[in-house]
Amino acid sequence: MKINFIDVGCAAYMPEPWSKEKYGKYINKIIGFDIFDNELSYLDEEFPNNDVHKYIIFDNEEERDFYICKRTRVSSLFKPNIPLLIPYLDHLNAIRKPKVYYISKYNIEQIRKVNCIRLDTILDKYDISFDFLKTDTEGADFQVIKSLGKYLHTQIVGVHAELYLKEIYKGITLFEEVDDFLRSHGFYKIKEFGGVEGYWSNFLYIREDNFKQEQINLIKEAYQVEGS
Repeated sequence: MKINFIDVGCAAYMPEPWSKEKYGKYINKIIGFDIFDNELSYLDEEFPNNDVHKYIIFDNEEERDFYICKRTRVSSLFKPNIPLLIPYLDHLNAIRKPKVYYISKYNIEQIRKVNCIRLDTILDKYDISFDFLKTDTEGADFQVIKSLGKYLHTQIVGVHAELYLKEIYKGITLFEEVDDFLRSHGFYKIKEFGGVEGYWSNFLYIREDNFKQEQINLIKEAYQVEGS
């Protein structure tokens, strides 16, 4: 069994459990989205059947500001919320000793105008069915999910999203609203993992679909969901 995979915010590496050594071997086609060229070389090495789109995904196709931070992996369509990030990093440093995180990594070094595009605009160009969405965009995950349009209920059966419990970036949509939206579209939360308690976490959602039961079972197995 193979699955077709969408990765929005694919810089640097494939997160667990989808590394090539683990469940990445079950990925047939992967389409990735990111604008940082220097962070994407692993895809060609580990997932040769990939298409990389250097677009910013959002639910409105419009020009927006993109805030490029000193640490490029924390760059976002939303401004870092420094007054909240200071206590967040204090908490993070307390639980992840001896590693130290500095607020300077959120310093905005450039504001770039970017053209945003919806996922369904991209998926309309493919003649295959995609099964799974992983999104990690430093605050725009809700807009990424909404941009799937009809594909959210006709193709996608699994969503792995990094969602926030506090407004670490100004103006982002918080977990409860995203959770309500996914539930209203037939998804249910089956796992919460990683993250920093009280600030953000990773969430896995599943939508039941009799025609994609094998893909659903694979996703559950990959994430070690009880009863899978």
